[in-house]
Amino acid sequence: MASEDARAALAMSDPHRPDADAWRTAGLSRQLLARRQLLLHGPLDGERANRLAAELMALDAESAEPVNLSINSAGGDLASLFAVVDTLHTIRAPVHVRCAGQAVGTGAALLALGTGRRRAAPHAQITLTLPKEQGMGSAADLERAADAQTALREQLFDALADATGQPRTWIAPQWERGRLLTPQEAVEEGLVDEVGG
Repeated sequence: MASEDARAALAMSDPHRPDADAWRTAGLSRQLLARRQLLLHGPLDGERANRLAAELMALDAESAEPVNLSINSAGGDLASLFAVVDTLHTIRAPVHVRCAGQAVGTGAALLALGTGRRRAAPHAQITLTLPKEQGMGSAADLERAADAQTALREQLFDALADATGQPRTWIAPQWERGRLLTPQEAVEEGLVDEVGG
């Protein structure tokens, strides 16, 4: 550990070293994790979902104190969303979610499905939309993939109806056609609890 700390100190003291950014990023990630702060910045894909789920489980193993998750995401896929959401609902710690930047599609769904306080920064952009799934293979494979995506969409609509208090008949059309919300509109529609920093 001491040699790792020495390498990190050396890398950070010389910003021109090729590994300086990696060490700074790793150090920042450790500091945030120690403060129970997690980030979803970028698309919610399998790799980010696995990392978030692992970080959530590790923090929950330490204590049931709240975790804060900051979201700035242009979306992702439904399977990755449910990997994170299922983890949120199996850990003891409440997860406060906050959109700073944008929450599009699965990012907006994760914002709405947080298990603690749900907030949007005053200039956040929240876009309700479904991910566009692309498939490859035979007609039978494409049909099975389409059926699986339809089932995931239905599960998403049910979860959002529970989280927002909106009827499912309202949820589905909003997400299927796509809709941009201001933070205040997101409060009014039940996707977040408050607007704030």
